[in-house]
Amino acid sequence: MIKPISVTVIVPAYNEEGSVAGAIGDLIKCLEPTKCDYELLVINDGSSDNTASVVKKLMKKYRQIRLVDRKHNIGFADTIKEGISHARKEYITQFHADNDAAASSVVKLLTDARQYDIVTNYPLDQGKRPLLRGIISKSFVIILNMLFGMRLRYFNGTLIVKKRLLEQIPLRSKGFAIYAEAKIRLIKRGVRVKEVPFLFIGRRSGRSKAVTYRSIMETLHTIVILVRDIYLRGQP
Repeated sequence: MIKPISVTVIVPAYNEEGSVAGAIGDLIKCLEPTKCDYELLVINDGSSDNTASVVKKLMKKYRQIRLVDRKHNIGFADTIKEGISHARKEYITQFHADNDAAASSVVKLLTDARQYDIVTNYPLDQGKRPLLRGIISKSFVIILNMLFGMRLRYFNGTLIVKKRLLEQIPLRSKGFAIYAEAKIRLIKRGVRVKEVPFLFIGRRSGRSKAVTYRSIMETLHTIVILVRDIYLRGQP
């Protein structure tokens, strides 16, 4: 009998009081039928709203939820790193508290996790995204594929991967490019990858923090670091 997969779902949250409950509820609804051994690890990144209070109420109802409640904001990449360090399961994946993707996308990642080192996703309908975000995203894909000799459809999609593999690579990103950094470093080390589609549904509450001047500069900084490490130092 095959042992059920063991997975930590990292849920980064910053001022998401209006959407975090829906995101967690959707995740549990999708994950329960799979019978996998899972935990939902919410990293509250110094929110100034009631995000932490909402999660604490849900913890009384669902034993699968854990909360890391940071008092000061450390940024998206460090939130993911914090989640990796606190994860208790064999595999790690992520789901954003803004609930802009269908929770079923996590289940799709689980399906092939044992056959591939990385299973990552790409959006089926980017037309639902703001025009500027779509243009930047497509440009990002083209640039990274050219720079690093890859053929991925999407670099910023969430992924499922064994915790031990993530612990073997240096993650130096400061922003949303941490997903791209992890994939590029692992692929350069020879891991097997599969891409699966996911349904992008758009935020139900609040505004996206993915495309700002700061996030763009952080992404460019990540690209410079990757070029240096991979091509100049030979250290993916």
